[in-house]
Formats: sequence, structure tokens, C-alpha cells
Amino acid sequence: MLGLENTPEILSGSPAPELWLVLVTIAILVTLVTLAAVVASRLVLPLTALLQRRRRGAAPATSQLPQGGVVKRKALKGRHQPHLLLNALATTNVLFVLDALEIAAEPNRRRLLHLLAGSEQAVSDLAAHFEVSRSAVSQHLLLLEKAGLVMARKEGRNRYYRLDPQGMGRLRDLVSQFWTNELDLLASDAAALAQRRGDQQQRHPDH
Repeated sequence: MLGLENTPEILSGSPAPELWLVLVTIAILVTLVTLAAVVASRLVLPLTALLQRRRRGAAPATSQLPQGGVVKRKALKGRHQPHLLLNALATTNVLFVLDALEIAAEPNRRRLLHLLAGSEQAVSDLAAHFEVSRSAVSQHLLLLEKAGLVMARKEGRNRYYRLDPQGMGRLRDLVSQFWTNELDLLASDAAALAQRRGDQQQRHPDH
């Protein structure tokens, strides 16, 4: 009924198994990025307002993910000082991660990523899945393209989009780096600040 009875014949003697492997891998990657985006929208994105102050004094950050390597953070001294926490965040890729995840976290854009996980699609086909206008869908796609998560090509009057595996992979690596390295740094700084405040309260009790 679902057309699955012909699956063995389709898979045998054709490159279909490799295609299915690619599609499954992309689907898993989209799921991971989507989960990270949801977490970012609830936990990480509140840091954006705090980091905006730092951005004004640093080089302008863009939504495009960095093309090469990982920005290494210099060793911190005097980690108990509160302003060094902002310095640590500003000198890593966290701003790029926040920008990309902020774009991917929007519900319509998350759905677009899921739709594109299966195959390349035209804007008109993608727009059919949404209640918003085609123009609005195009704007969402342009933001995803700017973040390096999808790529586009034009054929005649139609514009086609598909996932950008390289961009998705960079985002996955940066998210992994953030969760392993930067959260450890945040926890360490938070503990140091709590200890410092505790020492100050002991030296200057309120009563």
C-alpha cells in the first residue's frame, strides 16, 4: 500500500543504498541541529543581550559561520573577575553559534530544515507546506542561506534549495565545542564568582 513492497528490488543493483545512507545521515544531522536550536532558544539565546554590549567594542560579528579552524581562546588569568567571563565568550565562536542557532530556532525555519533533509526542493514546493506567503518563506530561506545552513541554485525562473552539508557540519562541530569547552568555562567562572561573593559576605556581614 505504501509502496514498500518494491523496496528490495529498488535497492538491489542500484546506488540507492548509498543514497539512503546519505539521506539518513542528513536527517540525523538536522535533528541534532534542531535540538540544539531549541535548547539555544531557551537557554543560550538569553545570553545574546549580554553579549551585545561586547559586540559593540569588538569586531562586527556576522551570521556566516567561520570557514576554517577553531578560534582558540587565550589562557585566562584572574578568572574570578566578572568581566573576564564576557572576554572569554567574545573570543570564541560562541557568537557565531548564537547567530546561527537563533536563525535555525525559529519554528518555520526549523520546519524548512526538516523538509530539505529529504531532498532539494523548489521554493514553490516548500511554500505549499506553510500558511505564510511564499515571499515570507523565501525570506526564511535567505536567512538560512546566510547562516550557511542551506544552499541555493537557480534554474530558469525557479530557485531550488538544499541543505549545505559543510555548513551543517561546521555548526555541529561548533555546538559540540561550545557544550564541552565553554560550558566548563562558564561553570568554573560561576563557581569562582560564588566563592568570591561568599568570602566578601563573610568579611562584611549584613548584621
